[in-house]
Parts: sequence; C-alpha cells; structure tokens
Amino acid sequence: MELGYRGVLYTVQFEDSDETELERWSRNEEISRHPEFDGVFGAIEAIPYQGVPPGYFFKQEKYSGWVTPFVEEGYHELRLYCIRYERQNWVVAGNGCVKNEEGPLQQFDRCRRTFNEIRYVEERIARRLEGGDGFELIALDDRLEGDLWFPPESYR
Repeated sequence: MELGYRGVLYTVQFEDSDETELERWSRNEEISRHPEFDGVFGAIEAIPYQGVPPGYFFKQEKYSGWVTPFVEEGYHELRLYCIRYERQNWVVAGNGCVKNEEGPLQQFDRCRRTFNEIRYVEERIARRLEGGDGFELIALDDRLEGDLWFPPESYR
C-alpha cells in the first residue's frame, strides 16, 4: 500500500507467494523488457501523488469494480489488471501479461489466469464492502478502511 495526497495504491499478495502481484508483474522479464513497461510502471507508481495520469485508462467491464488492463491510449499489448471503482481515488493493482496478438483474452493463458485472479479479488472486496463476509471494509473517496486481509478461499 502506498498512500499519497491524491489516493492510495494497493496491491495483492496471495498466501502462497512471498511477493506481491505488482512485484511479480514488474519482475517478469517479458514484461519488464516491453517498450511500454517504463511508462506503465511509472504511471501506476504515480497514482498516489498524481492520480490516474492522462492518457491511461481503465475500460469499464461488466463487473461492479473496474477489473481491467491499465494501458496507455494507443497501446494494447502490455496489460496490468487493476480494480478501480468509479469516483474512487484508490486502485488495487494485480498482475498482468503481454497480449501481443489480436484475439480474445481467453486464448492467452497468462492473461486469462491473471485476469481471473484480479476478478476474484474484486469479488471478495465487493462482498466485504457489502458486509457479506463478517469483516468490515469501507470504501472512502481516497482509500479503503478496515480489514484488508482476506483469508484464502478455494477459487482455482
């Protein structure tokens, strides 16, 4: 979690890993060598201090939270799957992939897997915000407050 005056950047760490999903994404050689990497990584790191930078966007999907790639306009290959609710200044960064061919997400194993993982996290956050799992979590404009530890559930 990185708190700034414009918002908070969170990331996910699964119980079976010793690093966060954002760290895993940034340390993957295919991703870190990609020409878009420096721009996307710099933009995600700047969110606490500058907000979501102009030119980067989250595509609205059919989910309650925005569970989509964090990409720069004009680029479509480097994906960083994140959660962001409308009118909120906090972002949860997951993992991602390089989608270097046309076609649906489902044809790219890593993209599909990392998307499903962040969608799972989004579902858990949404349930907790609704008070559906016995823990307290509140979404404020600039941050999440309450229980940010989510005991594992079988989901794979």
